[in-house]
Amino acid sequence: MGKPRDKFWDYAEVIPNEGEGKDKGTRWKCKFCNKKYSGGASRIKAHLAKVDREGIKVCEAVDEATTKEALEALDSNKRPKKKKRPDYLTDSTPMNPQEADLQSTLPVLGQRNLNGQLQRRPDEIQRVEFSGENESIDLANIPTRSDFGESTVGAMMQEFENEIQVEGPSDAQGYVNDWSGRERMLAPKLVGRDRIVDELWGYLTTNDILRIGVYGMGGVGKTTTMKHLYNKVHGSAAFENVFWITVSKDCSIHELQNKIARALKVPDLFKDVDEGMRPTLLCNYLSKKKKCLIILDDMWRHFELADVGIPVKRDGVQLVLTTRYRDVCEKMLCEAKIGVRPLSDEEAWALFVQTLDSDLPPSRKLVAEHIVKECKGLPLAIVVMAGSMRGEVEDHVWDATLENLKRPGVLEQSMKESVFPILVHSYNRLDRKKQLCFLTCALYPEDRKISRQELIELCIDEGVIYEDRRRKMYNEGHRLLDELEKSCLLEACSDGNGSKAVRIHDVIRDMALHIMNANNPPCMVKSGLGLEDVPDDEEWLLNLQKVSLMSNGIEAVPPSISPNCPQLATLLLSDCKRLHKISKRFFRRMQGLKVIDLRYTSITKVPKSVMSLKKLRALVLKCCFQLSRIPSLAKLTSLGKLDIEGCRKIKEVPDGLGMLVNLTYLGIHVSGIERIPDGVVCKLKKLQHLRADYVTVKGGEVGKLRKLEVLRCRFENVNELNEYTRHATTIESYILVIGGHPNCSYALNSGKVVIMDDVEIRETCQFPRDVKFLWILRVRTWNISSFTGLEELEVLRTEELLEEPEGQQEERTSPPPPGDHCPNLKVLQILDCPKLKHLLVSRHHCYLHLKKLEKLEIYHCEELESMIGAATDEEESLTSSTPPLPPDAFSQLQSIKIAGCPKMKDMVGPKSLPVLRKIELSGCAKMKRVLTLESFMLLPNLEKLEIDRCEELESIIDEEESLTSSTSPLPPDAFSQLQLIKLRWCHKMKRVLTPELFTLLPNLQTIIVVGCKEMKEVIGGQELDHGATSSLFLSPIPAASPGDQLSTRKLTLKLDDLEELESICSWTGLRDLIHVIQISRCPELKRIEMLDDASPPPSLKEIVLWVGGDGNRAKQWWESLEWEHPDAKNILEPYVFVDTPHRKKIPLRECRP
Repeated sequence: MGKPRDKFWDYAEVIPNEGEGKDKGTRWKCKFCNKKYSGGASRIKAHLAKVDREGIKVCEAVDEATTKEALEALDSNKRPKKKKRPDYLTDSTPMNPQEADLQSTLPVLGQRNLNGQLQRRPDEIQRVEFSGENESIDLANIPTRSDFGESTVGAMMQEFENEIQVEGPSDAQGYVNDWSGRERMLAPKLVGRDRIVDELWGYLTTNDILRIGVYGMGGVGKTTTMKHLYNKVHGSAAFENVFWITVSKDCSIHELQNKIARALKVPDLFKDVDEGMRPTLLCNYLSKKKKCLIILDDMWRHFELADVGIPVKRDGVQLVLTTRYRDVCEKMLCEAKIGVRPLSDEEAWALFVQTLDSDLPPSRKLVAEHIVKECKGLPLAIVVMAGSMRGEVEDHVWDATLENLKRPGVLEQSMKESVFPILVHSYNRLDRKKQLCFLTCALYPEDRKISRQELIELCIDEGVIYEDRRRKMYNEGHRLLDELEKSCLLEACSDGNGSKAVRIHDVIRDMALHIMNANNPPCMVKSGLGLEDVPDDEEWLLNLQKVSLMSNGIEAVPPSISPNCPQLATLLLSDCKRLHKISKRFFRRMQGLKVIDLRYTSITKVPKSVMSLKKLRALVLKCCFQLSRIPSLAKLTSLGKLDIEGCRKIKEVPDGLGMLVNLTYLGIHVSGIERIPDGVVCKLKKLQHLRADYVTVKGGEVGKLRKLEVLRCRFENVNELNEYTRHATTIESYILVIGGHPNCSYALNSGKVVIMDDVEIRETCQFPRDVKFLWILRVRTWNISSFTGLEELEVLRTEELLEEPEGQQEERTSPPPPGDHCPNLKVLQILDCPKLKHLLVSRHHCYLHLKKLEKLEIYHCEELESMIGAATDEEESLTSSTPPLPPDAFSQLQSIKIAGCPKMKDMVGPKSLPVLRKIELSGCAKMKRVLTLESFMLLPNLEKLEIDRCEELESIIDEEESLTSSTSPLPPDAFSQLQLIKLRWCHKMKRVLTPELFTLLPNLQTIIVVGCKEMKEVIGGQELDHGATSSLFLSPIPAASPGDQLSTRKLTLKLDDLEELESICSWTGLRDLIHVIQISRCPELKRIEMLDDASPPPSLKEIVLWVGGDGNRAKQWWESLEWEHPDAKNILEPYVFVDTPHRKKIPLRECRP
């Protein structure tokens, strides 16, 4: 019987030889690409499998299914049925935690051999879409063989690839083998990712979590982590099946459905089926599965599960996906999203040692540690470096490798071969604008936290971002950075000032620098290298486009340095703090310069040659503290941005400023300039951003700038404010200071703010109608009824206001015009008003009805006695025609804070505060009570009560006065919302609450008492027995029953520095509620009655002791306590912990006596 016809002849059309000799072999034409070749079925398989062989090229038109089939056929021909695993892939010697990330990306590169993927020099890599939407690194034409032969890492990764084809559920092309779901996956030992596997397992075993997304940059270990999850699920009885599908780049819904069908062992599921029925068939098939997991590895875009046919549901299909893009997780509606970050230093070293698999002598260990640190925790880079260093025994080789890694933009050869191709796909997927924004980040020094605002400004200056409005440009900049963060090419962080920033991983930065230098024109980036001299002329190539020398130790640019760089567009010398002099020759042959950044240098003057750069668009001199001279700007007609913020030695506006007709950004705040001359600002008609802060400008001139979006400046008087308001249109943000002084600082950064400081207000003030924040300070004469335009005001702050001039009351024979002048006021702040006695009486509330007020804050008002007080007889006669407060006044008030008001007596007021949630009192030395019981009843939603340094305070709620004056008892749920009581340094307080009051507070969860010298008992007073009748209640007090609020809540007590405390609570009703007790510095506390029993309270979690952080003293104090029940101390001891100085709790039993 002859050999059966190979089925792969079905993919080729045989061509007659037409007289050619038989030695030429059979000729055939591929049915996919129509190219003609000669040879047998094995050459057809190689052609379709995209395997390069002599004389035959790979097929570019074949579908993935056929490629996979051809690959499997080739493998089955060339390998034995069972292949021994390489030693480095056994469980005992783990290998690469990132090989699957690497493998899944290789088909996109069009190569199966890792070795020699990037052998060409940077200048040989061409931009394949020079004028298109985006710039891609073309890897198709890069040779597949190394110029220096087969590398160790190449051979290792090739062997690993072959092994994956034999034993893994997916090969390098992303196909699933026949055993998927039935065998464990080949996976190297996990390093530093066990927590993620455990977290995933926790989510999977919670039925409510059906979709989980795992995201991170390429090479960070996502696929390896998923393999271990696969094996854990496979070995668990909690799941019946687990299916692995490698999605890969450019996978369509159709292809994904085919991959899932093959994983399910139903490759013919869609045979002869209409395209529209495919999701339904797959959904029906998967719906029959009970408790199974589908892992979609290496997703590059989101799919609607309904379009694919994946029915996630409880006790059915659960889904885990991996991707490089966080937004894929979001668009896939993942309920849980887990970011995979680089390894720690310890984990990275462990992975390197495992992969190297050889001992390191002391002479090389230190170098090896530095090499690992240069990989910055990226597992793929660590494994590649370890593999490339295997067998290297010469110290100089290790030293040279480390030096190469330290050079910015110079990738070590093995990194270039195996790491760069993985990462570059994320870059190629970006559109052109995102690519340019990403590359801009690489201009900053390694490990720099880059302020978002600074980075966006640089992108605007360079023209990467351009819109007609600056707000649009900022929005676009934040969008680009958000996308880059979601692509895991940038990492979100905050800078030293708490502002939003980004950081670029060092390996990713190296890739970005390599890309920049692989294209024409090149860039020179030597930022943060500690340079003391400017690079010599020969390093400044003729076609340089960008130069970044920021953050170096350069002191001067000498006349000998005059680079000939006519194409240079961006020059960054910022943060060279020692740079004090730049030769005028330096800029002469840089006529193409568009951006110069010299911020945070020590230059004393700007070279005149800068003023001849006709293409210059941005000149940044921010915080050049020694700068005192700027030449005339008249010739810089293209200049769009001038920033001299912080240049305090600049005393006058630079000459020629009015000639900058294209200026859109002007920053002159915190400089030595006090005034912009009249007639200058009005010429800057394109100005969008004017940051002058306390520099005086003319209101009418600024108001006429129609493109203005951001304004910060000072007007001399109210008349200038009125002039501005009459001419101005609505702008995005403004801070306007009226009056004030040039050197004042108000610590406000954004918003729509007007500050009136030490200014006379004798006429009507016309405010911008969208003002949100009004700050009035050091003003002697004012009346809010004379203010117009406050309809949208949300915050009113008054500070250092003095008494009204004598005679003003007598002049007011009738009330001001009726109406609520601030109908949308949400926050009222009153500071340092020494004559204020009552917050609201007819004379003082000025017709602020405060219907929408949410927050009230009063600080340092020495005469303040109460919030709402009755008017005197004299005031009543003056204001008898004034209407009372409307019913909805204070109806939205949520918090009250009063501090530094020594004459404040109590919070009593005749007004219900239905949504008040928090009261804070501090420094009210004369206050004896906070509230009466009746006033407490007017606060039904009060949750927090914090009282600090009220030395005369005797009670929080005055029960005695309430009981004598009350005419109706209280319902048991009268104060159901109070959760926290905090008392500090209230020395006259004998107790916090009585048991009777405590019972009225079923939601009270935390009581904190600190430094109250006379505190005897936390909860105490007359004993309260269950079933007793109290005058506070409508009915007898019920015993706590299981399930009710009183019995189910858990109470935390924190007691510190209470010199006279003798008892926490003798009332037995508190016992079952105790959850946590923290005790510190209570020397007179000898008994804890409520815990003195044969068993611990059912809710007790812990008792934490603090005695100066000394565990021995804490144990001694515990031993000194007195107990009536003989077993109480021993029973409680397992619950007792000692708090150490580092806030680490240790069990009392571990403390030595």
